[in-house]
Amino acid sequence: MKNCLNLSLTLCRCSSILLFCALILLGIFFCSSPSAAGGFADKDSIHNDLQRWNTELTAPIRNKITGDQMYSIASIRKPECLPANELMPMDRVRIFAMGDSENEADLIYELPTGMIKRITDVSDPLVPPKIFTCDSVCCPCCNPRDGWLGFKKVELRFMAGVRGRSKEPYLHRTLSGMVPYESSFINFERGGSNLLLGLESAWLWSIDSKDAFQLGPFIGLWPVDGSIFIPVGLHPRYTFTPHPDPSTFSHNCSTWFAYGDIGIPFDFQTSAPVIGNDLNHQRIYYGLGIGYEWDWDCKADWAIDIGVRHMNLPLPDPECECADPLNSYRQSTYIYMRFGVSL
Repeated sequence: MKNCLNLSLTLCRCSSILLFCALILLGIFFCSSPSAAGGFADKDSIHNDLQRWNTELTAPIRNKITGDQMYSIASIRKPECLPANELMPMDRVRIFAMGDSENEADLIYELPTGMIKRITDVSDPLVPPKIFTCDSVCCPCCNPRDGWLGFKKVELRFMAGVRGRSKEPYLHRTLSGMVPYESSFINFERGGSNLLLGLESAWLWSIDSKDAFQLGPFIGLWPVDGSIFIPVGLHPRYTFTPHPDPSTFSHNCSTWFAYGDIGIPFDFQTSAPVIGNDLNHQRIYYGLGIGYEWDWDCKADWAIDIGVRHMNLPLPDPECECADPLNSYRQSTYIYMRFGVSL
């Protein structure tokens, strides 16, 4: 009965923490979305008489109705990006000018991106105008997410996790006899801790043409349970928006992603073998997670993710030769949050 109560309390705590982490992710998602930040609207009414967009040109063009020269074009509807294709070998921008004409074609201008100085969103009077500042107007998301150092995706993360506290201390044999070790909230020695910290990275290659599915090595650094572990394994990942779509002409460069990892935690403190003689004496870790990335600059994205992971780690060697030569192992499951950048 007592064990069931302890298990229920642990599950409640873990669920509360996981829910809190999920709320943080959702908050970041809504705060970084264009509509929440006063960014580019996706729905433009053609019946609204108020100017919402202004396109400045690098050289004047002739107004189709009046014949006057124009250095900028005011519009109600959002300009459209027309990516290059077989018929038109260059990116263009279609602009719907404000004006009165029975012929709608007189209000439409299709100009190469080289003639566009900048496009400004002035639709919301409560926020400063939003300006496209990227080199290509058809690519407001200037980070192409093409990777780094030959890898299609590089993840660099700081990890903080929480695991349940062991109610039963384990005994460690020393020269003076059996000594109990109890876990605490934060502790890097033999007793272990509830709070787990670490550094992690993944170096990924694409396994499909759209760069959505990726796979590569995972390596990190975990100071836990009296040893410094170096986890090495595989890290599969799926990115929901691998590359910003220029045809959408949106400033939302963010994306959700999901991932997993599995591998072996190595260390240089214990004498435990890499391959154990049974599952209880096999060092291993595996887990799943989900996260969100939003653009930082033209070379990197900020990233945050949450996940759950199980690990089985060898504990430090006994302090005397009289002890059982087999290392003890500690199995634990923990939830975690990671912060960092993606290149």
